Amino acid sequence: MTKKRKINKLNTYSIIISIILGVLTLLNIYSVIKINVFPFKYLILFFIIFILSIVLIVFNFKLNKKKKKARITLCCASTILSLIFLVMFIYFNKTFGFLNKIMSKNYKTENYIVVVNKNSNYNKINKLKGKEISYVKTDIYNIDKALETLDKTITYTKAQKDDYELLLQELYDNKTDAIIMEESYKELLVSEASATKSLYTTFDEKTKVIYSFEVKIENKNDDIEKDVNVSEEPFNVYISGMDTYGKISSISRSDVNIIASVNPKTKQVLLTTIPRDYYVQLDGTTGYKDKLTHAGIYGIDKSQKTIQNLLGIDINYYVKVNFTSLIKMVDAVGGVNVYSKYSFSGEKYTFKQGYNKMNGEQALEFSRTRKTLAGGDRARGENQEAVIAALISKICSKAIITNYVSILDSLEDTFITNMDQSKITELIKMQLDDMAKWNVTSISLDGTNASEYTYSYQHQKLYVMIPTQSTIDNAKQKINALFSGESLESSYKEDNGNAATVSTKTTTSTIKQETTKQETAKTNETKTSVTTEKNQNTEAKTEIDTEEIKNEQTLKDEKQSTTEKQEDSSSACSTENNNCSENTSN
Repeated sequence: MTKKRKINKLNTYSIIISIILGVLTLLNIYSVIKINVFPFKYLILFFIIFILSIVLIVFNFKLNKKKKKARITLCCASTILSLIFLVMFIYFNKTFGFLNKIMSKNYKTENYIVVVNKNSNYNKINKLKGKEISYVKTDIYNIDKALETLDKTITYTKAQKDDYELLLQELYDNKTDAIIMEESYKELLVSEASATKSLYTTFDEKTKVIYSFEVKIENKNDDIEKDVNVSEEPFNVYISGMDTYGKISSISRSDVNIIASVNPKTKQVLLTTIPRDYYVQLDGTTGYKDKLTHAGIYGIDKSQKTIQNLLGIDINYYVKVNFTSLIKMVDAVGGVNVYSKYSFSGEKYTFKQGYNKMNGEQALEFSRTRKTLAGGDRARGENQEAVIAALISKICSKAIITNYVSILDSLEDTFITNMDQSKITELIKMQLDDMAKWNVTSISLDGTNASEYTYSYQHQKLYVMIPTQSTIDNAKQKINALFSGESLESSYKEDNGNAATVSTKTTTSTIKQETTKQETAKTNETKTSVTTEKNQNTEAKTEIDTEEIKNEQTLKDEKQSTTEKQEDSSSACSTENNNCSENTSN
């Protein structure tokens, strides 16, 4: 290749890379303006980089084509800057896509099922053409919209029933061909059936679902959203944790109910946990009160308004998450260090008192466990607050920069909020500007255990928690103090970086397996010893020795079995006493 051809190739590359750099520069300028999350000091930095890009482009076109060394230097600089701009654009585009999707999820999903007798010949929805499908009409669900949706699938006869007990009884008695109901309410009826001895005890045994579909309902935020300047004024956020996996828009019982009171000026967050079984008057209802967790099956707005009435506060925004959300968020930030007041074990993991380093699955079990905690649901609420505090700490640290894309990926389709895009960008901009640490304080409401009739299940009394007014008054006082700018004491010790590693729980079966391995090893050693001795002793003597070893091993096994039975009996007694102290029904 001649020298002239090499220069021509270099000049061609110079033009191409200049065009690429120019396009990427324009895209990044547009992105920075569009997403509007960067504070002024970052905008100055971007401005300097964009000016440098323009200078390189101009020099690439103006430079004398014969100045090979200078052109190579400019091409290298342009290539490096183009790669940087490409990475920046990916980050900006990810941010814009994430923010743009938030408001598109402002709806709830009601999931309906068509149910028939298990021994019937109906196995597909089209088999019910011309048949009778019964339903219960209430002010809770949009059953009319569900029936309209089903009308588009088949033609059938509609039959309205007075209540859900009669609905199921007529299905069992073959007085109706099928029934239609919202799935989360069915789950509620089934979960309470064992305690109430209702017909729904045998629902799963005697019925089968042959068709399911969803109805999307737009959330009405006009009467619950109360906008503020989130970077300047204090505000309240209702965090609702649903007891489901999968689609976040599906309505379900609200298993976690936490009010996060935020003061952006003093960098303080107050987390107030309300027990799931709190016996409260659901907003817009009369008659029986209900468990707070049941409010979730009527929609996020019902839960939010109910809590507003309970605490006498304005809740500005809500965030709805489920089990999937928590696992993804914790894993995306590379795990979190969570403070535990107690040492305890869940189903799979054992947690130590102090800080524990957890992945998503471990954080979920830490948040859900209550039966092995002395405080039951109260202690579980404290653990849920501890996980939230750990997430706040991690997200507000430098980890948000190194794990930025994975964090946004994890948050996609895992939460719903009525906080619009502009408010979220204000919060991001504020945090990027000062990267301040936040002080987190946790409190919880309390009450006394009782059995009462509930609005959602009026056939028999259920376990509830009667509110203790003094704890409600304390929460009101703390929220007002935070809003007034007072400093609250942090509920969590400083993380010294020596968080314990969460261990897998050692079960009884695991202990037995280890014991068996040890006994087998000892037996093998004995057999080896006997084999060695065999060369020196007679065959008869060896048989006697071996028999003695077997007898000795049998005695050991019997002793071990007796010990394990005693331990199992003691464990069962302890578990039974724990269950007696707090009703575990939903």
